[in-house]
Amino acid sequence: MELFSACFPRRRPFFSKFSRSKSAPTSTTTAPAVSSTEKANGGSTVFNAQTINHSYWDIYLAHRPTYSPSFYEIIYNYHRDIGNNSWHLAKDIGTGPGNVAAILSPKFDKIHASDPGATHVEVAKERLARDGIQNVNVYQSTAEKLLSAGVTKPNTVDLLAVAEAMPLMDARTSLDSFAQITAKGGTLAIWFYGRPIFVDPLTGGVETTRAARCQRIFDEICIRAYSRIRPMKGTHWEVASSTLFSWLDNVELPEDTWGKVRRYKWNADRPLAFYDEAACDHSVVTKHVQRRDGDEQRIDVVDRSFWGKEWGINEVKEFIGVLLPQFTENLSEEIAKDGFYDELERAMGGQGASMKISWPVVLILATKK
Repeated sequence: MELFSACFPRRRPFFSKFSRSKSAPTSTTTAPAVSSTEKANGGSTVFNAQTINHSYWDIYLAHRPTYSPSFYEIIYNYHRDIGNNSWHLAKDIGTGPGNVAAILSPKFDKIHASDPGATHVEVAKERLARDGIQNVNVYQSTAEKLLSAGVTKPNTVDLLAVAEAMPLMDARTSLDSFAQITAKGGTLAIWFYGRPIFVDPLTGGVETTRAARCQRIFDEICIRAYSRIRPMKGTHWEVASSTLFSWLDNVELPEDTWGKVRRYKWNADRPLAFYDEAACDHSVVTKHVQRRDGDEQRIDVVDRSFWGKEWGINEVKEFIGVLLPQFTENLSEEIAKDGFYDELERAMGGQGASMKISWPVVLILATKK
């Protein structure tokens, strides 16, 4: 599943048009306080679709980044050269619509895919069946209690993938759960992408007036979007924010269980979160856990074409419209009414203009000892 802002900013205006004194409209979809049950099911109902709507997921996948073949090759090469080089069983944690499971399916004999949301499980099953993919077993389970589901057996998983989900989990408990089902020499792959980066199509840079202006307006749109589910408070959200602002550096891989750690970061000079630290309603603790054994490598890359897309204003609208399953069509109407989209379209260059889009991404690889 996708994780987005769960704490929200005190608005900091950058255009007089957007800083006028007026209250944001009251949302009828404001989420309730996070209960212990919701924590066990991915943090909050706002992250879980309540009905099966394949049109939503079609738009969602069309405008989210596409995990490139070269990205998967980094994972596969690590698994072949450093892991156990076994390709029998892969596990997809937080499968959502099943897109990662679908990509893994030709590489492995079997795939087990799980999600805490019952609707997501049904969506993934239907989409995988529609695409004729028959070697994926989709079931409902939280990441923290994988063995309890009774599907994936201990010490059997060769590759365990956690895509766009780790900040929603209790990291320590989840890593223990992952270790229980992963085979010796099996590979753990955790990745997360963040806020889209607007790139000037003429220069390929992000510092031009055009790119910077587009980025500021887009950021303000995100702020407006997430204000619909405020407030979200509590320890769970504090941990999620700290994980995002630390670029997952606070995810400690126990040295007695996981080794040969690789931490890749693309475009780490840009925010991974969809909001600023100063905007949070709680403290954010960013830290990097140093391994005593030194068995870790870091690879940092600045690549403004990474997972590149091209967006016009319509693509922006559709991306915002499917940020979270609990958002409604009224969201785009509210943003349009306040002139955000018109202002962004002008910043892009006018009607029909587009901008290049890239992404900040972190990937953690490790081997089960």
